[in-house]
Amino acid sequence: MKYILGGGMSGLIFYLCNRDYKIIAKESKGQCTDSTFILGPRFLHYNLDNLKLLKKLNITAKEKTCSIGYYWHRELLDAHTDDMRREYFDKSRGVNNSVKLDISSLNEGITEFKYFDINFNTLCDQLFNIAKDDIINEEVIKIDYIKKKIYTTNIYEYDELIVTIPRKTFYSLIGYHTASRFLISKSVTFIKVTTTPIDMKDKNYIYIIDHEYPYYRITNYIEYYCVEMLGEIDEVECKKIFKDTYITSKIVKDSQLITLKSEIVLKNVKFLGRYGMHDKSLKIQDVVRSSQC
Repeated sequence: MKYILGGGMSGLIFYLCNRDYKIIAKESKGQCTDSTFILGPRFLHYNLDNLKLLKKLNITAKEKTCSIGYYWHRELLDAHTDDMRREYFDKSRGVNNSVKLDISSLNEGITEFKYFDINFNTLCDQLFNIAKDDIINEEVIKIDYIKKKIYTTNIYEYDELIVTIPRKTFYSLIGYHTASRFLISKSVTFIKVTTTPIDMKDKNYIYIIDHEYPYYRITNYIEYYCVEMLGEIDEVECKKIFKDTYITSKIVKDSQLITLKSEIVLKNVKFLGRYGMHDKSLKIQDVVRSSQC
């Protein structure tokens, strides 16, 4: 049998293009499970890979332009410098400058991009509806990668395994506990507010580089704004910061990824997506391409 570990966006996309697999996931739809608001900037980039995905789902979507801003020294800028990237990386990852700067910091340095105008939660719902009959809603307890067995309350033998869950979690399931020293991940709190605490002008989302602000990114979804803060910020603290503009918040564990060492290679196991690969720079089009859609 062939299995996919994880029922988030990456796992659902792989299933769409590879129907001979079954998904094992305690919960499905990943970060799309919260239908009350979208967690951070979720834009489906306008390219051929994502167009293939939409065609498979029989979805048509208009092309739009996403504009990005950089808030630095209390000024909203259209571009950034290397010093700004370094400071933002340290702030948003909670590390010092001894950690190597990764390419994803400040969205790889771009100021705008084209995207398909589709709600990310709607996209996730459609993918889930296609896969739901082949999803095994069980929690994985451990994995024996030598005998190729997955243990939940049941035992599943696999020939091939696609891993989309956080790689650090997978390593723990196979007994490779020292991975936590090399694969660092941190929680992020996403806060839904009625008004932006910083004037975003015409930007779809902005990066807040100055350390005097506790949040590091804001996304404008017209009806509301999503603000991101590193760490697990409780509701009481969120209300202190955002006062009457606060609506709700959600903490996502292992959301911020920092890689310090390359991965191990396992036979018949393939890692896929941002969390499976532990690579913050990966996007939906990379998953579509790897899934051979």
